[in-house]
Amino acid sequence: MSHPNSMVQWWDTTPIQALHEKGRDLQFELLWSFKTKDFEVVCEAYEPGFIDPWAHDKVVIDAVDRGDAMLTHLSARVYRRGVKVGEARLPDCIHVSEAPPEDSVLQRAFESVIVVDHSYRRKVARWAISDARKNLGELDLPGLYLRKKD
Repeated sequence: MSHPNSMVQWWDTTPIQALHEKGRDLQFELLWSFKTKDFEVVCEAYEPGFIDPWAHDKVVIDAVDRGDAMLTHLSARVYRRGVKVGEARLPDCIHVSEAPPEDSVLQRAFESVIVVDHSYRRKVARWAISDARKNLGELDLPGLYLRKKD
């Protein structure tokens, strides 16, 4: 089933865990991709190894240091026939941790779990798809689905 407000097929999301560094000081990196009718979208979430004290409050930095929160950068690139046609980025998403439910299997293994708001991932993917549609809108390509503005 697709997402109700788009042509994106969310069930096709395939996570690919990439633990190599790619030249950046990263704690972790997660890649996933999916296809729509017209595009292939590649998304990336990574935790930077350095938290800029000029960009974040001490409360955020301390929470990340304690493991009570996680900071990630999200980005998405959109390809049409192998050519990048759009992209979007959302830096500094803060995810907080909370205690797992009492009846959860996680309760025995972890004191807390990081709660990731997946709506951020969807927003970045939608922004990238919108950017691609905007960039391709001027070309008037046959068969390309673009929303019509009323």
